[in-house]
Amino acid sequence: MKKAFLFILFALVGLGLTSCLHDNEEVFDNSAAERINIAVEKARTVLESAPNGWVLHYYRGAGYAFGGLDYTMKFINGKVTVCRESTKDGNKYTAITSTYKVSRDQGPVLALDTYNDLIHIFGDPDYRHSDAPTFVEGWQADYEFLIMNISDDENTITLRGKKYGNRMLLERLNVTSEDYLNQVDSVRKCLADYPILLFNDNGRRAKFYDNGYSYQLKYFDTTGEIQNLEVPYTLTNKGVLFNEPIKLFDNDFTGFNISDTTRVGGKLNIGNIQFIEDPSKKLILSDDAVDQFRLGNWYLAPKSQQTGPVVTGLQSFVDGAMNDSQYEILYVFVGTRSDGYYGLTSDVGTANPATTTFIVTTYDDDPNLISFAFGENIIPGLATYFSRFCNYEDFAGLFYNTFRLSKDNDKDPQEFTLTDVNNPANVIKLVKEVVMYPGKN
Repeated sequence: MKKAFLFILFALVGLGLTSCLHDNEEVFDNSAAERINIAVEKARTVLESAPNGWVLHYYRGAGYAFGGLDYTMKFINGKVTVCRESTKDGNKYTAITSTYKVSRDQGPVLALDTYNDLIHIFGDPDYRHSDAPTFVEGWQADYEFLIMNISDDENTITLRGKKYGNRMLLERLNVTSEDYLNQVDSVRKCLADYPILLFNDNGRRAKFYDNGYSYQLKYFDTTGEIQNLEVPYTLTNKGVLFNEPIKLFDNDFTGFNISDTTRVGGKLNIGNIQFIEDPSKKLILSDDAVDQFRLGNWYLAPKSQQTGPVVTGLQSFVDGAMNDSQYEILYVFVGTRSDGYYGLTSDVGTANPATTTFIVTTYDDDPNLISFAFGENIIPGLATYFSRFCNYEDFAGLFYNTFRLSKDNDKDPQEFTLTDVNNPANVIKLVKEVVMYPGKN
């Protein structure tokens, strides 16, 4: 009897638990479904509520590897009209309309569900004509986005790429799409002359090196160790927006704005570069000697202004080129050719100047030191010929050393003097202006 009672009791408890679980499961499912449906409808309503549309701060590549772009998007009646920065047809930005949908998954998902050339092309595995970095996945670009959050004021929508996971941001536009993208292009042009930015916070220094789609941030931490941080970004109509906030010297920064731009000598000059969170925290164009040197092409000063081994080395090269093949050395510079090669270039009036590439080393703890090493003579043509027949190594070999840089002007140098730290007699003077026939003067 006792056993039968216990059996019945356990059975009843089991049935009760099953019933409770079923009830809870049913309530939970209905509640979750209802919540997602509400979120989907709200997202659709908010997307179509912006008269000027939205700007999408968009990232390609797993882990933001291939950088950011700005799109404008205007959503109307299930269709989206897309424009992209710097993509113009004549004087107007190319605009392509396709369809979109907001559907339910584990949450609301925004999808561009018909092909839009401006955005889907980055995910095209056959996107070879634009040098996609991966053959199978193109630029690793998303066109389906999880809607993570809509701000209380409905002016920003946080997205996450469904496949590659990059966080992205939609911001409501308060100007027209064209005006916004024009302003973005202006910001890009301004910042092109500010590729290395310096932040000095009460003696603590950090540098932002721009590589076109992210900043390499370098600074010394409290232990004296150099820290490197990759900071992907997109442009805004005011400045730069980082993909996520960074912490730097106890400050949290999401990006910076530029202001007071003027044109000086044909060049855009930015009066202020201020962090968004604290305008008193400012960035300036780095005036460290090594940064200023790396940003320009520096021409060999006339022989009459040189001292030491460079005088005899240059003369040996000039004489060798003339005696062997009647070549005259028109000019010589250290810097970057138009095709991107950095090194020592000697022009003799041929289609392809003679260049030996440099491996460059800089030193974080000393902004006045730079080292050049032979970087393989990978550019075919006269450099190899000069080395074999024209005493070129008598001259070029003087550059394969570590030098201390000194400049004639702190902010806008016109002249650099390179002094070999291991042989102080080896001094090379380089200037900003082109010097023709340096071996004759």
